Amino acid sequence: MTIHNSGIEELPLTVRDSSLREEAEYDDGTVKTVDDTLSAFQSYLRRQKSREMRLEDGSWSTSNRFVDRYAKRHYGKVAGADRQLQHQFEDLHCVMISLSSPLHNDRGEYRPPADYLDDLLSPMQSVTDAIGYKLGESLSLDYARHWILCPNQDGSVTLKHSLWVDGDVESADFESTVDKHLKHCPQLSREDRQFVDVQIWEPEDGTNTDLLEMQTEDLVGWNGTLDAQRYIRRFGAVLWARKRRQFNGGDTFQEFVRRSVQ
Repeated sequence: MTIHNSGIEELPLTVRDSSLREEAEYDDGTVKTVDDTLSAFQSYLRRQKSREMRLEDGSWSTSNRFVDRYAKRHYGKVAGADRQLQHQFEDLHCVMISLSSPLHNDRGEYRPPADYLDDLLSPMQSVTDAIGYKLGESLSLDYARHWILCPNQDGSVTLKHSLWVDGDVESADFESTVDKHLKHCPQLSREDRQFVDVQIWEPEDGTNTDLLEMQTEDLVGWNGTLDAQRYIRRFGAVLWARKRRQFNGGDTFQEFVRRSVQ
């Protein structure tokens, strides 16, 4: 397949009837290009940064997920869960499931990035259900799950599911999870195995699980993206315009851990 070099940034953000922020549309209601959406996003970040107010107790408001402190707070939450799970799970196994999809359509053209992201996330519930059924019901194992969207330099995005599992698992246990992604993600078929990857390992005693770093190395504090590489800024603009999260947020530790069905 020949890949055409027409840039992503000249494309409209979406060609679908998607829900977007008002700032991602022109005055006549048409959808902005990716380049103009990026400009609007960076203007938004500058306004938000200037409005940050210190609270009376000395902390900072993190209600807006596009401020740096929101990302730092979430890192602390995942790090705390990682430490507690190492102590709590007697037979800890780590799993990283990486899922992606084609950046181009059948004609070799870039797909509008909001549509690409929507398609990547469309199997999310099926994938989550498959993980829960296999680990919690079929194998009766306790586990914790965290997901994050990771931007790549070519403009594609990888959806990474990290699993902390209390018990022995192998790659075959996640075949149904992989199949759900390949079946329900548009542009993919069950033969497209290059878009899925499963890694499993046992962490050494007294060391971190590696899942923490693998999950947070792409965690972006958006205020810092004003000087970041353009593909990261563009990724942030798409999330912002499409009203998407980069990671699953808001979990308490009790919600983070999924108990098996005994």
